[in-house]
Amino acid sequence: MWIVYGGAFNPPTKAHLCFATRILQEPEVEKLIFMPVGDRYDKPELIAAEHRLAMCRLMAMYDERFEVSSLESDSRVQFGTYHSLMSLQKQHPQQQFAFLTGADNFSYLTTWVEAARLLENFQIWVMPRPGFDSSALLQQEPLLQKNQSHLRFLHFLPLLDISATEIRQQIAAGAGRVDALDDVVMAYIKTHELYGAKL
Repeated sequence: MWIVYGGAFNPPTKAHLCFATRILQEPEVEKLIFMPVGDRYDKPELIAAEHRLAMCRLMAMYDERFEVSSLESDSRVQFGTYHSLMSLQKQHPQQQFAFLTGADNFSYLTTWVEAARLLENFQIWVMPRPGFDSSALLQQEPLLQKNQSHLRFLHFLPLLDISATEIRQQIAAGAGRVDALDDVVMAYIKTHELYGAKL
């Protein structure tokens, strides 16, 4: 099974790396693919996809089973997770794919583009997030109940409370080092003066 780890990665943090590394320990997982959202994604604070891709590639160097997909970041249109996974499936028809997301994003998954098809055709692996009760949400959403066999709640993962917003604020405030960021990512941010960083 190949796991597609979607997200803004704005920037990618030690928490992302921690979760991804732990997911690779699951016996059925052969590969994990980081897939940053494109520039069309509705988040005004996003920096350019080329930088988020580059930082993910730096993180991916830690394990040969990590890959980075530019599928969404190369697209001029935001097609949505279902269409991205279908595109990957067509490229690798023999592979089984699962989408990895946090409980915060999972909380509104039923509003995603083609949510029903996404849930019917792919597994969704859900990472815990502070303040989000995925089990309670499951009881409230008939679409989730209908596709419960395709949902996997990763309770074994640590409950890490790392805020990308706070990280960006620390960088803008002139922090020379941010504990939540890998050194190679922080060096890239400084080099390219991202998030208000200065050389």
